[in-house]
Amino acid sequence: MTKQKTQKEPVHRTITATHRSRAARLRSIYQRKKDELGLTQEKLRDLAGFKNQSIISQYMNAKIALNTDAIIRFARALQCKPEDIEPDIDLYYDEAGKIAAYEKLRFPQNNQEIMLPVIGTVSGQLATQTSVTTSDCTYQSVAIELDAPTEAWPESRGFAIVDPTETIVGSEKIAVMFRMRSGYHLFNLVSLHDDHLVVRSGSSQIELIKNQLSFLGKVLKTVK
Repeated sequence: MTKQKTQKEPVHRTITATHRSRAARLRSIYQRKKDELGLTQEKLRDLAGFKNQSIISQYMNAKIALNTDAIIRFARALQCKPEDIEPDIDLYYDEAGKIAAYEKLRFPQNNQEIMLPVIGTVSGQLATQTSVTTSDCTYQSVAIELDAPTEAWPESRGFAIVDPTETIVGSEKIAVMFRMRSGYHLFNLVSLHDDHLVVRSGSSQIELIKNQLSFLGKVLKTVK
């Protein structure tokens, strides 16, 4: 006799005023950040590491409760602090717990390939594709299409895989976009300071002021 498989019923958490406030703050942050980060709800879902197609809308509209795990995921993807979504998160997570959650959610396991959004191009033109699938990156990584030569990448092909949340130190490749301009630049970093950075452009070194940049990220690798 064949046993019928029974599906697990989803766990429904009662939506409270706290959950609705979290959802409202999440919506507000997304609206402020989506143009700057080149986000759609689908790209945000991929960056945050969710699989369900509709889960972003459900979280933002308080259809399902934003728990601490989801808050950490959204904070990393939106490049904000967990406290921006839930000011009292320390009541639910101590600092060690937050750090552990960040690290757990940061890297795909077992060399897993993930889909990354293509947020733009070197030339400023529309990208030829909307996503890139690769491994050896973080959930917060994004892709920039190398459709024209740039300072640290003379070939006009492939994609730079960039993490805007990764700590940047000297002698690394970085990707930047200047405010009020289109198109990304890849530079070899010489030194990093509180309010500016020095990069190499050809045989020269130039200084970039941080508040004149709309995007700054560490290049993890390039893919064809």
